[in-house]
Amino acid sequence: MKNLILAASLLCNFALVASLRASDKSTLAENRDEYVEKAKVELDELGAKIDDLEIKSKESGSAVKANAQRKLKTLKARRKTAQKDFDKIKRASGKAWTELKAGVDKGIEEIKAGLAEIEKD
Repeated sequence: MKNLILAASLLCNFALVASLRASDKSTLAENRDEYVEKAKVELDELGAKIDDLEIKSKESGSAVKANAQRKLKTLKARRKTAQKDFDKIKRASGKAWTELKAGVDKGIEEIKAGLAEIEKD
């Protein structure tokens, strides 16, 4: 009888662990989907700002224009890298996306800082 109770208890524990793991995966997927949506909006907005500044830099004086275009070229490359990382997140499964998230977040912050620097000039 004790063995039967022990077996039932173990079975319940395994079911609970499996349920928690499924719940964790569901939460990770929901968090990833929320992050993907937020990051997409942010990357699109930053891309639009880069495009606007590129147009403005073409209208400015030659010294300012050359400096701004050099910085914008760097920002466009950084945005392209962040976009590639972002695309990987959309396809990543499980916890892998959380590692990629750090690269996208860093890229977004670098682009924001670069834009602020250009706008300050």
